[in-house]
Amino acid sequence: MKINEFPAPECPIHPQCRCCLIAVMKPLSEYGLSIDTLQENIRPYTLREDRPIMYGNNRKVLDYGEYKGNYSEFYKDQSDQFQINVIGKKRKALIDSGKITFDQLVDKRTGRLLTIEELTYNAGK
Repeated sequence: MKINEFPAPECPIHPQCRCCLIAVMKPLSEYGLSIDTLQENIRPYTLREDRPIMYGNNRKVLDYGEYKGNYSEFYKDQSDQFQINVIGKKRKALIDSGKITFDQLVDKRTGRLLTIEELTYNAGK
């Protein structure tokens, strides 16, 4: 099927409609790509000055580019203040003490960020 072969319905479709249109894409393999290729090569980042997020795009860009590796590796290469801004002082202290690793901050099954209490309990095991 080609784009616009079947016109999409106009939203909203019905009263109290919460429908949304979702694009369907061919598998990456049909474009000559693999997920490994994307994960290896696409890691853009922008570092902004340390000001509250409410300043939005008015925060000065300090650095930008692409990073090879995962976020855990990227995090390790950043300043202490950056790390505190990302995960908070208590989580950073648990990592710095060697009681937990960055990868243990999240419940692997649900993707939920663990609480300080859960992390402290897990660190004591």
